[in-house]
Amino acid sequence: MTRTTQRITKYILPAVFLLPAANGLADEYQWELDAHFHQTDTSTTDIDNMSVSGTYYFSPVETRDHPLAEAAFLERRSSLSVRQSRVDRSSRDREITTELGSYTIRGTDSTIDTTDVSAEVYVPGDLFYVGLTARRFDYGSGLPLSSDTTWNASLGLTPMEGLLVYSSFYEDQDLDESWNLNAKYVFDHFGPTLAIRANYDYSDFGQDQASLALDYYVDRTLSVGYRRSEGVGSGPRVTDTHQLSVRKFFTDRWSLSGFYYDVGELDGFGVEAAVRF
Repeated sequence: MTRTTQRITKYILPAVFLLPAANGLADEYQWELDAHFHQTDTSTTDIDNMSVSGTYYFSPVETRDHPLAEAAFLERRSSLSVRQSRVDRSSRDREITTELGSYTIRGTDSTIDTTDVSAEVYVPGDLFYVGLTARRFDYGSGLPLSSDTTWNASLGLTPMEGLLVYSSFYEDQDLDESWNLNAKYVFDHFGPTLAIRANYDYSDFGQDQASLALDYYVDRTLSVGYRRSEGVGSGPRVTDTHQLSVRKFFTDRWSLSGFYYDVGELDGFGVEAAVRF
């Protein structure tokens, strides 16, 4: 069994085993659990990223007449989430030859464990949006060698149905040197449903980045998406990113999704299973 297969078996299949218990149709849910795996390989390094997460909505999410993936967003449901992630990085031995001779750079293994606790709140009246995240990193191989905790917050407005405009703020961020503007709009009327996300990150050092993502809903259970991110401005070039994705709900309760991404000379794939109840 390959290492990739072992990772998928460990982190994705437990969620899949929950699916038979969630086979029935339902018009609302209040919990969502998911398991995620994605992998990036280069000629010298393998990077595996695994996570499991759970989200609790403070009031039931109505799914009737909504694309299933966008129901919580369109209903503006406040929530609390916990996510546990692990990144395993493994580099292989490399033989280097120079005019002075040959030598070997030994491969190394490293692990980063991350725990996120997040809340999204739509202030009564649903006009204002607040997001808060506390993140703890543990670095090491085997037992953690060091750790760190950071935070970020988002403030936004929901001026019309299906639209959210917000900005995120990070620990030690200097707004004179760095800021961002983000928007999401789900068009859910009079024909095909589209979800559009746009982001712009400004840096005083000229490393601006802009991205645009589009999800097209073939029906309320199936979506296909494309995301592109690229550097703008006169500073050092930010590597362009392309991502293709697909998500399918087999019932109102559970879904499987997959994606492929290309970042410069790197590429990778990911899969995710989610269950609701």
